[in-house]
Amino acid sequence: SGKESKQWPLAQFMELLAAIDPREILLFGDPEERDQMEILKQHYQDLSITLPNGFQMDHTLERMESCDLFISGDTGPAHMAAALRVPVFAIFGPTGPNRIGPIYTQHRICTPQTDCHPCFVDTWTDCDCIHTIDSKRALEELQSFIAEIESIL
Repeated sequence: SGKESKQWPLAQFMELLAAIDPREILLFGDPEERDQMEILKQHYQDLSITLPNGFQMDHTLERMESCDLFISGDTGPAHMAAALRVPVFAIFGPTGPNRIGPIYTQHRICTPQTDCHPCFVDTWTDCDCIHTIDSKRALEELQSFIAEIESIL
């Protein structure tokens, strides 16, 4: 339960990708997300998009380690990328990043600007506050984060 409340809409994610114009995209996810990944691959036919071939930890970590930036929701893979010291930009819904956000690396968390956030503290609440994060705001935060990363390099 609650998975939908933690997922940023695919259309918003696609707007974010279109605005940053990546050279290459590596997608990570489980078999349940395959349909969404196929939509992304079809939409961005001019980009090199690599879909996961099952979930094999060693292969996933190897692919993650090659990333310049990991864009994610509130997921376990965001923590895996952080542990590999890959900069992480994460979009959080009801959970609080101060409590369970990625650490170990540079990161920026985009959260809902609602009175209820974080909605999940000790018990699960199916809140749809993640839908209040529009792609324009996420893009502004992502661009600021990318500039911060590049200034360090």
